[in-house]
Amino acid sequence: MCKIISDTKKAEELINAFFFPVSSVKMTLIHLCDENRHGIAYGSDCTLRLSTWYENDKKSNNYIGDGNVEIIGWEPYFEKDIKVVMTNKEFYEYLKKYTYKYEKEYQETREELNNYMNLIKIRLNIGINLLL
Repeated sequence: MCKIISDTKKAEELINAFFFPVSSVKMTLIHLCDENRHGIAYGSDCTLRLSTWYENDKKSNNYIGDGNVEIIGWEPYFEKDIKVVMTNKEFYEYLKKYTYKYEKEYQETREELNNYMNLIKIRLNIGINLLL
């Protein structure tokens, strides 16, 4: 079982690890737009799961609640199995930050990235005032 971390600095480290390298951000956007995907793993060190992953398992100790996202860091890349749980809105804010970094580094068109972000916003059921 993963330890939920609440320390802001450690949570930031785990979130940064998931979004590293920044070149993976576009693939993350594409996967998050897919209604059939409930989790994303790159390699074996970090995993992202949406609350819908647990939709049929709400009595499980692993259930993170509707409207939440978790990022999990696995041993041996981290001291122990850890995870951070955040609201969809908090996650979207992080996603926005890394999408902006991706846009700057890879000279992607804002329109294409905004299309992905708008689909994700709908999927995460969050307010429309959070545009890139």
